[in-house]
Amino acid sequence: LAVKFYPPAPHKFVNPVTRLQFFLNIRSLVLDGSFQISKETAFELAALSLQADLGDYYDTRDKITAGSNQYFDPHNYVPPEVMSAVSYQYANKEIPMLHSKLDDMSQNEAIIRYLQISSHLPDYGVHFFEVTERNSYEVEHASIGVSLQAVILYGKSAAAKNRRGEPQRVPWNKIMNLSYKNKTFVL
Repeated sequence: LAVKFYPPAPHKFVNPVTRLQFFLNIRSLVLDGSFQISKETAFELAALSLQADLGDYYDTRDKITAGSNQYFDPHNYVPPEVMSAVSYQYANKEIPMLHSKLDDMSQNEAIIRYLQISSHLPDYGVHFFEVTERNSYEVEHASIGVSLQAVILYGKSAAAKNRRGEPQRVPWNKIMNLSYKNKTFVL
């Protein structure tokens, strides 16, 4: 199952099971690189995930078996594009430091904070689709993002760079014509 609609304030879910399922889905999207995310935000989200998964840092650290000196693998908590920009040793040092500052935060509080932060990411609530423009002589590829607030257009160079170019945001109220025929949408 995957999230189809993204509420603007997911941390306000009343049902804890719904909140947990939404958290797990958003965390998987963060980890697979679906969101643009800075190193600092990625590390903060990783620390909150550790708090939600394992509890307090000092309690977890004390439970580590003598044969293991590591209680987590950064690759399981940080998106690949961020891990490729930092060393494994750096992530393995910084994330536990951030996790240790979250002592006495409950699992539920960690999940709520994670959802608060992730709901402010630029790509939160955006569904991306590949678009093909057919000119008379060549085919150009681009991406389009559809969200509650706008349609976001990414040019062919942005599509080649995994949607990281400068987007053009078109609010829904500015779209004058939207039509559909077969598998073709025209804006």
